[in-house]
Amino acid sequence: MAKFSRQFLQAMAQPSYQEGLFSAARELGGLRGRLEEERGAMQRFDQLSKATDQGLASRFSGDPNALAVNIKSLEKLRDAAPTLQEKQAIDSRITQLRGMMPAAEQAGLKRDVTAVSQIDNVLDGLDARTDISEQQKLQLKDSLTLRKNQLLENPEIEQGYRQDQVNAFQFEQQELAMRESQYIRENAKTFLDAIDTGDQAQIDTAMKAVPQEFRLAADKYVTGAIRNNEIKREFKERSIAMRTAPMTEAELQTIVDQLPEDVRENVAPLVQQYRDAAKGWSDSTGQWTTDGLNKAKAAEKALQSRIATLTDQVLLRELDTERDQETRRQLKVLEYELQLSAPLDRMAIKDEEMRLAGQDKNKITPEITAEAKQNVRSARDSAILDQMAVLNEERATELREGVLQKPKPSQAAIDALIANPELAPEFEEKFGYLPENLEATVSTDVGAGVKFLRSLGDKDRASRQQERQVSTQTATGFTPRRMFDL
Repeated sequence: MAKFSRQFLQAMAQPSYQEGLFSAARELGGLRGRLEEERGAMQRFDQLSKATDQGLASRFSGDPNALAVNIKSLEKLRDAAPTLQEKQAIDSRITQLRGMMPAAEQAGLKRDVTAVSQIDNVLDGLDARTDISEQQKLQLKDSLTLRKNQLLENPEIEQGYRQDQVNAFQFEQQELAMRESQYIRENAKTFLDAIDTGDQAQIDTAMKAVPQEFRLAADKYVTGAIRNNEIKREFKERSIAMRTAPMTEAELQTIVDQLPEDVRENVAPLVQQYRDAAKGWSDSTGQWTTDGLNKAKAAEKALQSRIATLTDQVLLRELDTERDQETRRQLKVLEYELQLSAPLDRMAIKDEEMRLAGQDKNKITPEITAEAKQNVRSARDSAILDQMAVLNEERATELREGVLQKPKPSQAAIDALIANPELAPEFEEKFGYLPENLEATVSTDVGAGVKFLRSLGDKDRASRQQERQVSTQTATGFTPRRMFDL
């Protein structure tokens, strides 16, 4: 048994010693409380940092839903904070993340628009792939197209995608216009030399060497150059050097009248100089006055040179202007085609439903809704195609014959519907009916395709509209991405 010294026992009996023990015990308890408080503060700080970092990551990845979840987590953390100082610090982080929501939404939209373009790129290169079978190509095409249509159900994605199509077309046309202009200017001498010979065979030879992409522009340039060359030929035939006497006023006016308007205005002073110099010729004597011939030849040479230079410059400028006008026309046709794939007006559908149901809301059935959508689409598309026909009747007729026809679904499309019944509205809108047996066993494996599609981006299904895009292709060489390629 332990024994204590007499001095120790006497010290313990002293009041001051006992008070010291009590003070030490109190300090020890306070230290434990402070440690627990600091530990709790560190935990809350870790939670705050984690939620903030996740929120920042959501903003840059374009995931507004995840950002909203992190804001909620911070709000709960703020509500549980024990001090005003902590609440204020957390609230500052919440405000910061809320300010990032628009940027996150924009980044998400851009990501999804890019996802549609990525699907397009995969579809474009699908036929050339040799690493998969034809059946796998069909399955992947169906899966990718379904996913593309799902993304395009969101009106903002659809609008962004359509704008990308317009931008791509404009870029392609601008690039083509620059290459055409450069090619014509670099090869103008070859064309003009062939035209100067007056030999159609040499002109044909020069044209055969023109690459196909520049053929139309070269045809227009050569046609204009032949017209200009005819003016120069007439001028040469009537020149003083060829027949001594100057051109008559009627002959001069005939040549001037053939010139483009801005060329006529530019050469007007030189034409007048020629007229003045021609006064040195005497019809009665058949002779020129002193120095009259030299002045007339100089005036004629200056006029002929200016006409040759200006007519060629005007021709090139006319080609550029015509190319720009044609691009604008093609762009408008493309915009009309994209309008065919825009979502239908919901109010117009509701009005048509009521009309078909005899103004009795209770009589509206799925069949009436489907008919209403078809009627609204037909009326809208007919109006669009009427406008398109003014600019491109051939393309409008082509689309009018096929744009409203319902395609036959592939088996992979049916399987995808069976695997995911939420696609029913899209399937019905696309193909005009729903399969009777939606519980049948899926006959093809589209899992890999679906997995790939999911990786390209997704949006909240509740935000998507039910209207679909219609396949379009311009007659201008630019192919807008198809919205319904199943």
